[in-house]
Amino acid sequence: MRDPLGLASHQVLGPEGPELLVLPRIEPVTAAGAGGDASSGGLAWLGAGARSAASRRDEFSDGLDIDGLRPYREGTPATRIHWATLARRGEMMERRFVAPSASAPLIVLDAATAPADTAALDAAVRATASLCVALARAGGVALLLPGDRRPIEIDHDLGAWPALHKRLALVATGVKPSLGGLGPRSGALFWVTGAAAAVPRELARLPLRPRYLVAPTLPAGSVAKIEVAGCRATALDRTRRIAVA
Repeated sequence: MRDPLGLASHQVLGPEGPELLVLPRIEPVTAAGAGGDASSGGLAWLGAGARSAASRRDEFSDGLDIDGLRPYREGTPATRIHWATLARRGEMMERRFVAPSASAPLIVLDAATAPADTAALDAAVRATASLCVALARAGGVALLLPGDRRPIEIDHDLGAWPALHKRLALVATGVKPSLGGLGPRSGALFWVTGAAAAVPRELARLPLRPRYLVAPTLPAGSVAKIEVAGCRATALDRTRRIAVA
């Protein structure tokens, strides 16, 4: 309380109010330089919808996704033999299947490296949240948070999202993502960090797959593919030299 002239003032402290949890804002995912919203169906080129678009299912697949061919193994059902290869090359091959969740995109939030400021970490968290919602709606996604041993699947109905949204609001720096429990995955990988002066070693060593580094500031020479929540994403290519942190 103070008088209009500011000559005197008095402050009265009341009891503490309830704590508020501010959730990361969900922002649109846009193609870099295009300005258009890419989150409403234009994410297929980033690996979104891979579970439904890249998987050719049939009545004999037991709900699994086709992940290529491998040499025929004794005892494999005839329904899994790839007859076209046998007719073309005279070689017995069988279809290889993976679980649908293994073909979904994976988002890894790396909070181990301290960002330049809190704004950079906030941007990385918002980018993670925005990518989660966009990719989940496009067909499903998995999220690996700092400290977790296994990623959590988020289906298109976003049933698992509210709990993960709250956990994202509490992310702090200093915790490395655990990659030991990832297992074989074929979907695109999005590595989100608040500090990326160079490509993290863990990301550079991961098996070959579509990989994207997402950060407020990308390494020199990077070409941004998408923009989201103050961050940009660049695709990593093993055929060219990259700076590794």
